[in-house]
Amino acid sequence: QVWFNVSVPTEVRLSSFGGDIDREELLLVNGSLVDIVGLPLDNRTIEVWLGSEFLTNVTTDSNGAFSVAYPVPADAPLGANTLIFEYRGETFFLPSSTNGTWYVYSKIGVTISAPSQAAIGDTVTISGFVTDNQMLPVEGLFVDITVEGILVGQATTDSLGNYSLNWTIDSNFDYGENMVLTNVLPQGWYRGESANTTISLLHRTGVTIEFSESASATRGSFWTVQGQLYDDDASGDAGIDGEIVQVLFDGVEVDTVLTTNGGYWTATVPAPMDGERGTHTISVVFEGDSFYLGTDNDITSILWADVIIEISAISSTAT
Repeated sequence: QVWFNVSVPTEVRLSSFGGDIDREELLLVNGSLVDIVGLPLDNRTIEVWLGSEFLTNVTTDSNGAFSVAYPVPADAPLGANTLIFEYRGETFFLPSSTNGTWYVYSKIGVTISAPSQAAIGDTVTISGFVTDNQMLPVEGLFVDITVEGILVGQATTDSLGNYSLNWTIDSNFDYGENMVLTNVLPQGWYRGESANTTISLLHRTGVTIEFSESASATRGSFWTVQGQLYDDDASGDAGIDGEIVQVLFDGVEVDTVLTTNGGYWTATVPAPMDGERGTHTISVVFEGDSFYLGTDNDITSILWADVIIEISAISSTAT
């Protein structure tokens, strides 16, 4: 007579044979080990491999079930990653294995930078950079840039992850705050992300300055300067009332005045006693506000010194 062993085929079953997962997320896989008729095999070891790399062993419970929790590394290869679940077999039970493919993606970070204020007709630069989950630059991603929901251009990230777009603001956009959105749609193995900022579209302004009388003054006296603050974007350059302008002498503030009666202003600038004789600069500065851009202008003044001649003695005799 001949003796021989009859081994039972086995099967490794998975609840899921793949899907999408992001770097740094936890991948949970549930499975079971059963024999040919579906009876559970408990207390058996299942090896888990990532491709040819061994990850861990898990043991089936009384229902033949097992679970694998795999923290996807921050630097995991992007794209298809195959997990293999292998039962090596034993006396009376044949080995079996199965596998699933999970597709690994990277989340991205997006930044945006743009001027906080601008005027219609200006060309502004909207820029930023795109990084992966490890803060490493991502090259070759398309970046859509919209303003108030209107696409104004598209840029592409370079080898450093930087993108940049020069945008000339047209009259289709309203004065005030405008939302600027940088949107990177999902591309390749990279998730999508967006960032936003605002640009306030303000009216341009201009300011005039002139001497009420003479450009010359002597030490201890003063100059009187005057001018108008006006809206450079309005028809007819309308004057702007109720704004504060600063008056400076050689860069030092000497007066602040309020514009009235059509944006006009007048200021008195003292001629300093210790000032250098000759030319000096008198400036007017409007710093702007939530509706108007700032502006400035200047004019050249001349500072003179009085000369005093003293006669110490008078004699009718020549020597």
